[in-house]
Amino acid sequence: MKKSNVVMILVGMTMLVGLTACASGVTSGTSPTPQASDTTSSTATNEEQPIDPADAREQALEGLAEVEAHVQAMDASAFMDFDGSVVVGQRVLSAIQGFDGKNVAILFYVGDGICYNYNAELEGFDKTTGTVSDMVDFEKATYKPKKFNIVDGQLQFNRLSEEALNSGNLGDIEINLGGIYSAELYKGDTGEIYGIVFTEINIQ
Repeated sequence: MKKSNVVMILVGMTMLVGLTACASGVTSGTSPTPQASDTTSSTATNEEQPIDPADAREQALEGLAEVEAHVQAMDASAFMDFDGSVVVGQRVLSAIQGFDGKNVAILFYVGDGICYNYNAELEGFDKTTGTVSDMVDFEKATYKPKKFNIVDGQLQFNRLSEEALNSGNLGDIEINLGGIYSAELYKGDTGEIYGIVFTEINIQ
């Protein structure tokens, strides 16, 4: 064999060995294999944490307190015009119309601790006379607190007719639309508003 042929064979074998080594490197995984992502920790992080019942209850109570405060504020605003004020008879009639059917006692003081009671009734209401007696603590010059008249779990009402609501002629009481009345809030033992007491002021 010629020397030149031997050199060519050796070169060819060297190239073949090199190609084989490259091929084996690819198939044997010498390049880094991507690692599987750890989804356990990310899943645990993204999951919503269980709600503590105590926290949920506290949040609910806070929300309820806000609602109650808002309702009380609205209720109080409805009585602002009658909190120790002086109003004309037309305003008295408007109050009667506005509170008709609501849990508000409309009272007209006529002396001797007696009030005519319309709309929501107070305890001690006399259906025959339409009045509530013993309303005033004369020693302290204040109205005695009473509760609503409840019968079989139902608040009782002395409702006025549509004609009375429109005219101001309540029967025993006729509202002087051009007259002047003092207006005071009638409250229970703990300060809750039960109604309004109107007293006509006679101006000579």
